Parts: sequence; C-alpha cells; structure tokens
Amino acid sequence: MNKLSYIAVLYFLIVLQVVSSCSFSSPENRVQKFAEMYEQKKISNSQMLFEMGKILLKNPENTNIKNEYFQRMIVSGYTSHVLHYFLLSPQKKLENDDMKTILYALQKGKHYNLAPEFKDRLSGEFLMKLKQLAEAKDSLDFYNQQIKYNPNGSSFAQRGKFYAKLGEQDLANRDLDQSMRLDPCNPDAMFQKLLICFERENTQEVISLLDKCRNINNPALRQWETTFYHLAENIEEVKKSNETREEKLFKAANLYVNNGFSEIAHRKSQELLKIRNDNADYLALQAFIFYRMNQKDQALHFISEAERITGKSSRLKELIENMN
Repeated sequence: MNKLSYIAVLYFLIVLQVVSSCSFSSPENRVQKFAEMYEQKKISNSQMLFEMGKILLKNPENTNIKNEYFQRMIVSGYTSHVLHYFLLSPQKKLENDDMKTILYALQKGKHYNLAPEFKDRLSGEFLMKLKQLAEAKDSLDFYNQQIKYNPNGSSFAQRGKFYAKLGEQDLANRDLDQSMRLDPCNPDAMFQKLLICFERENTQEVISLLDKCRNINNPALRQWETTFYHLAENIEEVKKSNETREEKLFKAANLYVNNGFSEIAHRKSQELLKIRNDNADYLALQAFIFYRMNQKDQALHFISEAERITGKSSRLKELIENMN
C-alpha cells in the first residue's frame, strides 16, 4: 500500500469511528460530538458541516440543531447558502430564531440590501432593523475614515462611543482604551468608559479611573466626575457591608435608578422579585424603575400590585398616570 492510500484509509477510519460513536446518541448530542471532533482536529470543517447538515435534514424543526449548523456555516463563509435556505425555501413562516440567524448572516456577510423577493418574506420590524444596520455601516465607514486620516484620542473616542451604542462593548472598550492612551483623561472616552464599567458593575475600576484624572483641569470632566465617584463609592460600600443579599440588592437598585442607570437597577429589581414577588417595597421599586424607563403600562401594573398589598395609595401612581 502506497503512502497516499494509507492516508486515505486512515482518514476513512477516523470518520467512520466518529460516525459510529455518534450513531446511538440524540441528534443534538451527535451535532455536539461532531463539533468537538472538529475542535480536536479529528475531522475537517467540511466533514463536520456535512455531517451536521445530514442531521438537520432528518430534524428540520429542531431549533438548537438549526442554530448550531447555520452559525457554523456563516462563520465558515457560506453566508449566501444560509440566506438562500431561509429566504427561498417554501416554508410558510419564518420564526424569530430564523430571523436572528438571517440577521447574523447579513451582518457577517456585510449584505444590507436585499432583493424584493427576499423582502417579501420578512416582517416590517426586521426590515427596519436591516435599515438601521445599513445606516450603522455608513456611520462606521465614516469613523473608520476619521481614524485613518487623523488617529487621535478624539477620533478613537467617537468610534468607541458608536460601538457602545451598538452594544459592542468589547470593541468599544478597545477604542476607548486606545483613545485614553493617546489622550489621557479624554472626556468623551472617559465618560463612555465609565458607563461601560457601571454596566458591568465594575465600580472599583470607576474609582481607579477617576483617581487618575483628579488633577486634570478639564471642565468637561468636572461636570459628572463627583456624581460618578460618589455612586461608585456607595455601591462599593453596599458590596462590602454585612447586610443580606436582599438588602444589598434593594440598596444597589435604588442607587442605580436614582443616578440614571435604570437598566442596571432593573436587573437588580428582577432578582429581588424572584426572591419575593409579594413585597410591596420591591414592587414599588420596580414601578419606579419602569417610570424612569418611560414604560407607563408596566409601571402602572407594578405600582397597582404594591398598593393592593399595602392598601394605600401612592404619589408615584399619580406621577405614572400623568405620563404622556
């Protein structure tokens, strides 16, 4: 047997072993097994996709298998294949998970303009999201050009803020860090960096960053420096206190919502309500958070529940009812 034949037989045996080991497990476990084999370099990417595709054909309604297969197809560069599967298939309705996969494929492939026959399959909400992506791409192109021709602290700060608005915090942090390397204590970069730190509840880093800029005479920093510093210190005190987890959550949620961080406060409040959903104080807090988030119906629901438990009316309900 020559060397090439030996290699071919060996490859066949490895694939046969993989297929055999997957034959008697559930479809999802078999998909995971092929993924693991690929990561361990026991089979090629093409072989993995081929085997996963066969499993999907036998289990077309399995969302987990569909997501795993198409995510790997997109990462492997087969974006157009994925789009064709969803947008040209005769299935009656595209589910939410299908929409997410299509959106991911479009983002990865940087395709933001769809042919009319594709658009007929998509909801208005999805098309609006697609329009926003196209506009975001144009904005990103602008910021990239700014950095290309003028790579200073300000240009990196602006792109960092843009990434943060898109929810791309890792990319935002990278640009903000670069901005602060080029221009220490750049107000725009510092402000956005601190917002991300608060979102990640990394209040110790907030204090550390502000300490580094204490001696910088910049009016833009002074506008919010004291507020952020006191909030971070107060949150740190709550974390280090000997109070119960409930007490800490309640205090932290109040601190965050009263300082404009309603989303973080909302997460804390949700944890509280999982512990005790019949506590009038927790329900009133959730109502106030929704009030700050301008969600009138939700705010009314929670304040009404709080009043039902206490048997008393509240000023907060009046404020909520007067919301536009």
